Amino acid sequence: MKLTNLDGRIIKLLSEDSRMPALRIAELLGEPESTVRGRINRLVEAKVIEFVAQTNPIEMGFSTWVMIGLKVVLADLSTIVAELEALDEVYFVAMTTGGYDVMFNAVFENNTELHRFIVEKLGAIDGIRETNTFHYLAVPKRKIAFLPISDHDKATERKRGTQA
Repeated sequence: MKLTNLDGRIIKLLSEDSRMPALRIAELLGEPESTVRGRINRLVEAKVIEFVAQTNPIEMGFSTWVMIGLKVVLADLSTIVAELEALDEVYFVAMTTGGYDVMFNAVFENNTELHRFIVEKLGAIDGIRETNTFHYLAVPKRKIAFLPISDHDKATERKRGTQA
């Protein structure tokens, strides 16, 4: 889907405040509310934007936050990924290149729960050859929002010294 300049401006406002009413967005952009509502609906239907309640694991009592890299038997990759996706503690899974075949993020109430997870749950998954756990000590930035491509292109052009 090719994003228009208006789509980009709507996405930018929603990334700053996802609860901003369409009427307020329309006022800020000088566009009719019906146009803004239509654009938002189109962006949602095209899966360009999603509306979710993002929780803060630390505030919810999950003080142990980790990223785990896995080296796996490649023939078992799809099965392993599916098994990771089914685990409640796991909130992000990616198949990767480089030193690990799979990287995933998970949260736990404490190190005892992390240990139990590694031994009992990861240990029960066939095809995992090696794990490496990265324990997050602090998370100073936690934001999942990307600028629309048009803003990125303008920033790149400014860096090159050309007019956007």
